[in-house]
Amino acid sequence: MPPQYLPIVTPTESVLQRASKTSIVPSPSLYLLPSTAILMLCIMPVHAVRTAGVVGGRPRRLCIFGKAGADLHPGAQYRLGIAELNRELGLSERPKEGVKWLKRSAEYATAEFPRALHELALLHEKGLDNVVFMGNIYAAELLAQASELGHAPSAYRLGECYEYGKMGCPQDPALSIHYYVCPFSS
Repeated sequence: MPPQYLPIVTPTESVLQRASKTSIVPSPSLYLLPSTAILMLCIMPVHAVRTAGVVGGRPRRLCIFGKAGADLHPGAQYRLGIAELNRELGLSERPKEGVKWLKRSAEYATAEFPRALHELALLHEKGLDNVVFMGNIYAAELLAQASELGHAPSAYRLGECYEYGKMGCPQDPALSIHYYVCPFSS
């Protein structure tokens, strides 16, 4: 792990170590603290490099993600969804489960965690066999929701859509410029 990250990671590791010694998953209020939750989500994928203080290895980490996801933490739900879709964290590829987690995360999306809306939009743009129908208009709506939350890649994608008339969006130079400039206005 790069040395510049160690001062940030160490406090979160100690919280996770204390929680693992009691063999109780930390209270749901721990996941509502933005810095702790973000740091935990950053640490957990590094299962091959460090154990992150969680006794029990990979199954225990997945249990913590599942608990955070069940407690409606959009970041944990997004991470579980991506892991199910891309065979990460030692999970097998289960697209239906991945889309389910992404939909849950999109339902509770915040300005801090808008990525699930963007990922769902990409899935609906291309479609996923027997899991996600292809729907450009719905994909554009999801991109608009994500860009309203300040997600720059979604705003850029919508700018392209309105510039070239893609995904059922009419060609509109004013809206195109609005979405291209949107990430810089906040």
